[in-house]
Amino acid sequence: MASEPQATSWLTENGPKELESLFRAIVFQPSTPILITDDDRRNREASVGASKLLGLPREEIIGRTLDDFTEPSFKPVISERWRSVLEEGGQEGTLPLLGPGGGPRKVEYIAKANVLPARHVLVLRE
Repeated sequence: MASEPQATSWLTENGPKELESLFRAIVFQPSTPILITDDDRRNREASVGASKLLGLPREEIIGRTLDDFTEPSFKPVISERWRSVLEEGGQEGTLPLLGPGGGPRKVEYIAKANVLPARHVLVLRE
């Protein structure tokens, strides 16, 4: 993982447009389900892979929380895990997400907090 000074140096050398290009290449990679969230777990961006995994168009994922894609009984667990992600900086685990047919299925996740201020990344995998 790059240290903070190296990341700042990279941004200074390459500029915000290069960072935006890199971001778009990662998020819109079709096969990788990725969600970019804010501090309140609200999805700010979703990859094509996330759309396929959740069975919804990207526009219907953005603005919603991960809680919206789980059974109601699991929502307190997500809340606790999210608090841990923000406090510890990251986490790996499994979630029972509702799929396109509405049934639950186990999905692995890797969460990384504060990749940018108040922006967090969730990478999902079946």
